[in-house]
Amino acid sequence: MRRTLALWAALVGTLFVGGACSPPKPKEIRLGAIIALSGPGRFAGQAAKEGLDLAVQELNASELKETPIRVFLSDSGSDPAAAVAALRKMIEADKVPAVLGLVLSDEVLACAPAANQGKTVILSTNASSNDVRVAGDYVFRNETRSEFRTAALADLLVQRLAGKSLAVLHSSSGSAVSASESLINAMLARGMSVATKVEFPAGKTSFAAEIEQLKAAKPDAVYVTAFDKDTGTFLKQAVAAGFTPQFYAEGLFSQALIETAGPAAEGLIGPYSQFDAESADPKVKAFVDAYRTRYGKKPHSTAANTYDAVRLLARLLKAGAATGEELKDALYGVQDFPGVVGPILFDADGEVKREVRLVQVRDGVYRSL
Repeated sequence: MRRTLALWAALVGTLFVGGACSPPKPKEIRLGAIIALSGPGRFAGQAAKEGLDLAVQELNASELKETPIRVFLSDSGSDPAAAVAALRKMIEADKVPAVLGLVLSDEVLACAPAANQGKTVILSTNASSNDVRVAGDYVFRNETRSEFRTAALADLLVQRLAGKSLAVLHSSSGSAVSASESLINAMLARGMSVATKVEFPAGKTSFAAEIEQLKAAKPDAVYVTAFDKDTGTFLKQAVAAGFTPQFYAEGLFSQALIETAGPAAEGLIGPYSQFDAESADPKVKAFVDAYRTRYGKKPHSTAANTYDAVRLLARLLKAGAATGEELKDALYGVQDFPGVVGPILFDADGEVKREVRLVQVRDGVYRSL
C-alpha cells in the first residue's frame, strides 16, 4: 500500500495532539459493519458485535452527542459471497466510507476488490491470513497476521521439541490454511520438520478419522489451527480417545474454546493478542469494567479490537475525513492511537504493528507463558 499523507498531516496532528483547525462537523458518522453472527465464525462475530455496540453506546452518549454514529450492520453468515453482497449495498446505497468487522480472512479477501474499486475502507478486527497484507490500499486490520504469531510459536517449539516430532491439524478456512503454512515454513527455516499435516472442513463435529491419522504419525506434539469451537471439539475428542500429546494452537483463543473442550484444554499453548484484560492501565480497566457490566463476562481480544476500531474510525471521521479515500489516507497517518489493546500504528500495507505473546491454559484461564 502507498502512503498519501500530505493532505492529512494537519488533520492527524489536530486529532491526537490538539490543534486550532476545526473542520466542518458532519450531521452523523456513518459506519458499515459486516460481522459473522451465524455460521462457523459466529463466536468471533459475536465478540466483534459486543465491542462495536459498547463503543457506539459510549461515544454517542459522550463526545459524539452532536454527531452520533449510525451503524449499518449485516450478518455475513460466515459466507464470503454474502459479505461481498453486503459490502456492495453499503457502498452503493448506504454511502459508508468504511466497513469494519469482517472477522474472517476469507471474507476480507473476497471483499477487497469491491472495497478498493469503491474507495471504501475495510478495517478487519480479527482476520489473520497473510494474504490480507496485499489485499489493496483500502484494506486495514488491527490484528496481527499469521506469520508473526507462528514465528513466536516456532521459536518456542524449537526449544521444546529438539529431537521430537510435530504434527499439524488445520481447518479449511483461509486463516487456518495460512497459519498452518506459516508455522510449517517457520519450522523448516529453523531446521525442524513436520511429521504429518491433516486438513478438515471447518465446522466438523467428529474428528475420529483425523485423530487416527495423527496417532499413526506418533507425534510428540500437535499444532491445531481452526475456529475456536472446532479446536475445542477436537481437543475434547482427542483426549477422550487417549491421544494426549502436548497441544499447541493458533487462531481464536476464546472462552468458547475452553468451554467446548472442558478439561481437555488444560495445558494448551499458543500465540495470543497483545490485549490483556488484567492490565492495570486505566483505559483498559475502564473498558473491561464497562464490558463486564453490559455483558457479564470478560472481553475477548476481538471485542477489544473492534472497540478500538470504532473509536479510531469515528474520531477520524469526526475530524473531517468525509470520504473513504480521505479516511484511508488519514489511517496511514495515524501515530500511536491509544487503544485498549495497545497503541495503533499502521505500516505501509495497512498492517498494525504489535507484539505477540504466548499463553497457556491453566485452571481454565489463558495465562501468559
